[in-house]
Amino acid sequence: MAREVIYTETLHQALLATIRGGATERDACEAAGIAWSTWSEWKRRVRGGDRFHPGIAALVEDVPQAAAIRNAALTRKLAKLAEKDYRAAVWLLERDAKRKDHSLQIKLTQAQIELARLKSAAGGVDQH
Repeated sequence: MAREVIYTETLHQALLATIRGGATERDACEAAGIAWSTWSEWKRRVRGGDRFHPGIAALVEDVPQAAAIRNAALTRKLAKLAEKDYRAAVWLLERDAKRKDHSLQIKLTQAQIELARLKSAAGGVDQH
């Protein structure tokens, strides 16, 4: 049986600092003594609109910004390295291209879902 996690402001700040320092969400949770399944459940509930604990809701909402701060710091370091080593610049360019491709793929999928919804609403769903 999993032990209950007691939310504190110290836990909140420690988790965010660990993520800002370079850890993944999973590693930060492990370091803070939060089971990944518990963290996943908290995120699911908060994103679903359940404000079951205001501190936990705030923590879930603060994590993406902490991850963005971490990523920005790493990008700055890579950009500095790219001045001396072309491989860092190549990696940055490849990463940006993958992000753009992923973003476009998400938009295409959303458009396909919307098209299917509209066809279904109009009664013209293709039969395969």
